[in-house]
Amino acid sequence: MDALPFDTEGSAPIAVVVGLGLLVVFGLIQIPMLHRALTWGTCWAYAALLVYLATLGLAGSREFFFKYAPELAVGKEDQQYASNCDGSLASIVGTLDVFVLAHSLGYWGKMLIMRSFPMVWIISLGFEHIEVLFQHMLPNFLECWWDHIVLDVLLCNFGGMVLGWATLKALKFDTFHWFRGVAGSPKRAVLLLVPVVMCMVCETCLFFLKFYLQHPPSHWLVLVRMLFWFNLSMRCYPLYFHYLEGQTWARPEYVRAPRLPNLVVMSCLLIGLELYLCMAFHAESEIAGGPPMPTFLSATFACAVALCALAAVAQYVLKLRPVATLLLLAAAAVISLAHLAGIPKLEWKQREVAAAVDAALRALNLTV
Repeated sequence: MDALPFDTEGSAPIAVVVGLGLLVVFGLIQIPMLHRALTWGTCWAYAALLVYLATLGLAGSREFFFKYAPELAVGKEDQQYASNCDGSLASIVGTLDVFVLAHSLGYWGKMLIMRSFPMVWIISLGFEHIEVLFQHMLPNFLECWWDHIVLDVLLCNFGGMVLGWATLKALKFDTFHWFRGVAGSPKRAVLLLVPVVMCMVCETCLFFLKFYLQHPPSHWLVLVRMLFWFNLSMRCYPLYFHYLEGQTWARPEYVRAPRLPNLVVMSCLLIGLELYLCMAFHAESEIAGGPPMPTFLSATFACAVALCALAAVAQYVLKLRPVATLLLLAAAAVISLAHLAGIPKLEWKQREVAAAVDAALRALNLTV
């Protein structure tokens, strides 16, 4: 699909804002409850915006945002976290910034959404693997091994989870038992992949989109997107949990034949549109021909996924004893740790990767 030109001096910016505003107003008129109306109205507006950006292409999308936020045209390099990985006190202190607090707040929000320690732990570990897999593409993902394991997982993520759990107890929110009955139900095990994949893909798209569109992490556009997804997720994931439990909101007569909630379908559509934009923008970006993914990372990640798949086959198809499933999952966990802890072996490549990313960023700033 050929990208359409964006007229930054004409009436196109005004028409886009008016059109998106009309979608929100339509939601307020058609849906009686204010919170539901705002949620659906902003979903329709965001879907229309994503489709419009897809027609503009990467260059047109940058011009679109430069029109409303001229400060984006200046360009700003992301923070580098792998410049010194010797593990000294100075190197550790050098990685501490305001985003440490933002990281913890993010997992505080995930706990309010998921309301389950095991589920948030899986998402936390899964996203660290995603960071390692794509560290050859994004400067934000290029971190030292102790940054991934100690600062991110054990301090920021776990601290945010504990704070979120305390908030749930203080507000007397119900907790969700996502894994109840999963050992004897392959259908439930498959359906559990949906919220995990949705959350990790949504967060990954955040980093890729802000990189391609040159949005600094602290910019208000990035914050608005995070608030939008937090509001949507606070409604979407409880609906999906009740669907998973064979229930629906205020409709007990449909317990035996639950239907996937419309808001969940809308969320999947929006994530699919964001993922399409990331792939389309990557094909047009300056890092499209960058360094390949290191073989060690792809091999260990593939082995861990394969062992998890074998554990599922052993549990649900072959119906072996639980000890066989546990051994396979333990092996997958060991390889996953090797996937993260083996990063020091690759640190000799990090200078090459960082140099390639810096060159791409300089080329990106020169094109605006």
